[in-house]
Amino acid sequence: MAAAWFCSIGLVWSVVTACSGACAQEPDASESDSDDDESDEGVDEENMKLVLVVRSDLSMRTGKIAAQCSHATLGVCDRIQRRGDKRQQDNVRRWKRYGQAKIVLKVPTEEEMLVLAGVAESLRLPTYVVVDAGRTQIAAGSRTVLAIGPAPTGSIDPVTRGLKLL
Repeated sequence: MAAAWFCSIGLVWSVVTACSGACAQEPDASESDSDDDESDEGVDEENMKLVLVVRSDLSMRTGKIAAQCSHATLGVCDRIQRRGDKRQQDNVRRWKRYGQAKIVLKVPTEEEMLVLAGVAESLRLPTYVVVDAGRTQIAAGSRTVLAIGPAPTGSIDPVTRGLKLL
């Protein structure tokens, strides 16, 4: 089970790193990564993350979970890029620069997942809920995974603190 979970995370990571331009623009080579860069002030790799919340009641197989988490990661990054919120775009850049930490948690029901999404949105955190197309294991229209972030850990933890790792 642990090996399958690590394979899922590896797939999500490879999709995210392969993303070219869909997730916030890469900094120009002319941009400085120096310590006096105002957008990185007080931010390091330990406090930026993306949380993926997977519904456990759907009993998705490992490959399906990996695909749905990939959809959620790309979906939230695309949404941030389209909306043009500079703070959220800066968070994506920092998250990408510092290792793209992703935490996969589980939630028992769709209702609880949607409550978490509402709480996150009320705190102005970026969110994205994957709605499955229904081509394989899950019925069309099923909400499978919630992405929260990328954002500072201190902003996300109050929303997801009670959840367990997948």
